[in-house]
Amino acid sequence: MINKFLHSLTNRRIISDDPMFASDPTFVPANLSADDLKLRSILCLDYTTSDYYLKNYVALADIYPDILSVLNDTVTSYQTKDFLPRGVRMQGATLLSNPGVSGFYSDLRPLSLPIGLSYSIDFVAPVVCQITQIETGITLQAGCISSSDPNDILLRIDWPDGVPFQGPLRLTQPWVSGAHVYIQTEPSRFPYADAVNKLQQQPRLSQLLMTYGVLEAFKNTYDPMDKLVIALLVIALSNPSVYVLPTSS
Repeated sequence: MINKFLHSLTNRRIISDDPMFASDPTFVPANLSADDLKLRSILCLDYTTSDYYLKNYVALADIYPDILSVLNDTVTSYQTKDFLPRGVRMQGATLLSNPGVSGFYSDLRPLSLPIGLSYSIDFVAPVVCQITQIETGITLQAGCISSSDPNDILLRIDWPDGVPFQGPLRLTQPWVSGAHVYIQTEPSRFPYADAVNKLQQQPRLSQLLMTYGVLEAFKNTYDPMDKLVIALLVIALSNPSVYVLPTSS
């Protein structure tokens, strides 16, 4: 099977729209329990708008040869060296890049799941915009000033704390009622500790750790990356559409 690890984690027939994550046509999603679905939801594996989570989990597993050996995922359509963050993709505007003044993505460190990956900016009034962090639903209003010349329409926003942008935007539309900007980001870091903390609150994770004989290894490490990769291992191995489940003796 191609991309066995990703199929088992996502339990999706189509892993991603990105051809880098090719889907195996023979894969049939398993009928997972509510507890197993909860573990995947905590890890945002049900999020399909971005491959950010998939990239982070595959890249994490890739640095643990013993984990890769157990997963036996030998046929993949991707290479982790291609997983550089894509930075920022925008619709309705671009980040201004001029000598002396520019807009930029500040790539704040994510602290918790779900991670803020996408934002919308909407016209409220000529000097007010609404900023919505789509994954969390947090909505803020901010002051803004638009200016134009024959070549550009610039929007300068008083960016609120926690919104990972600085500087002006170059609009590709007039700043009038109905103006809408969509921004998608890929942070360069990941909140491993928060992911582990959330997983540890689920009794199902402890059951899986015991079933696969790695409960002590999980307990005996204090590194959140170690803990998360062990959790990813048992979540993947427990998908009966990909791996043979252990039999009780």
